[in-house]
Amino acid sequence: MRPLAIHQITAMETPPPELLSIAASLDCRHACVFVNLPSPDVPFPAVTRAMLPEMRARMAGTGVGVSNIEYFPL
Repeated sequence: MRPLAIHQITAMETPPPELLSIAASLDCRHACVFVNLPSPDVPFPAVTRAMLPEMRARMAGTGVGVSNIEYFPL
């Protein structure tokens, strides 16, 4: 069976580091996150440089990786 992933759109207001913890609790092995938003009025947070240490720590602690990084240049 293919490993499951959770997408940021599934939990739109959840910060990306927390999404990794949610993925782990649901037995998902990956999360898909945004690093840039298609427009300023999109209602969910993107990964920022400031989040990287926490993202790395959560990935190491949960075993959940990032399998898709969404980027929307305009």
